[in-house]
Amino acid sequence: MRAHPFTVLVAALLAAPAGAESLQVFEGAFGAPGATASLPPGPGSADLDLDADRAGGGGLAQGASEIELRPTGSVVFVDFVCELPECARDVDYVFTPGDAAAGGRVIVSDRDVLEQHGTRDLGRLELDGDGGVELVGCRQLGIDGIERRCEAHTVATLPEPAGAAALALGAGLLLALRRRG
Repeated sequence: MRAHPFTVLVAALLAAPAGAESLQVFEGAFGAPGATASLPPGPGSADLDLDADRAGGGGLAQGASEIELRPTGSVVFVDFVCELPECARDVDYVFTPGDAAAGGRVIVSDRDVLEQHGTRDLGRLELDGDGGVELVGCRQLGIDGIERRCEAHTVATLPEPAGAAALALGAGLLLALRRRG
């Protein structure tokens, strides 16, 4: 007696370890796969990497596609340099500068048709402001032959510079004292 294909699919999904089936995009200098990086405040850059071993079946059957990153808060995307082999602007990636309101985003597709394992350099994202960098999604084909969508997650956060908060607090105190006197 043959099992119904739907039963086989449900059994396979239930047997898969939770969270181990999604490609991880992470900030390589201050973060790690599965962890949100805390970047220093002010203008800077995020070293974006991806961990192919976290994809379905323990690797990618080919390059991931439609890797989309967007800014949150007041973060502004300033520039992006793709670090994948033979990565060309407007062919393999689209970069739109700006904050979330201006439609700032990076979308990258890896044309590599070979099986991938381990950490790969995705690119360097120049940014400014405070808030975060979010992986909105991507598509991946695991070495198990199943196509999946990536789990959305926060790749990095940028805190508000401490000086700006102190300056605002000081200005508020001065204003309050002036009104009293």
